[in-house]
Amino acid sequence: MTTPEDDILAVICDRVQALTVALDEDMRLLGTVPTDLTAFEAMTEHGRVGSRALLKTVEQLEDQLMRLFRTILQARAVNTKDMYARDVANRMESLRIIDSADDWMMVVKLRNRLVHDYPLTSEARFAKLVEAAHSTQILRAATQRALQYVDKKEWLA
Repeated sequence: MTTPEDDILAVICDRVQALTVALDEDMRLLGTVPTDLTAFEAMTEHGRVGSRALLKTVEQLEDQLMRLFRTILQARAVNTKDMYARDVANRMESLRIIDSADDWMMVVKLRNRLVHDYPLTSEARFAKLVEAAHSTQILRAATQRALQYVDKKEWLA
């Protein structure tokens, strides 16, 4: 890869690593994910702050991982200009960076809803929190595998 591509890849990898740390911090603030609406509404102040932070971190981490995925494909000489998110997900699944393109697309759709909708009711906020908490496993696995893939290719060496 050329130097500008190295720089872009390094920046994205740094962001992904920082967001993974933020994910851990958010989950610690949140504590136990509420199992029902009553528990959600009874959360402590720390839990509420953690829940809002988690939603933002999930949104940003998916975005940065998608940038990383596209950069990985570009480093492999794949033209990503006309690729949709599903196309990228399929390629990442074939590279074994993600387990399931379908699961990844659920995270992509969640991210899009988090960016464009602010849930006003407690029920809607609770549903988004549960969905975001569930997506953390997919995001963590994708992060670990994508960073390992970059490391294995020695693109940043």
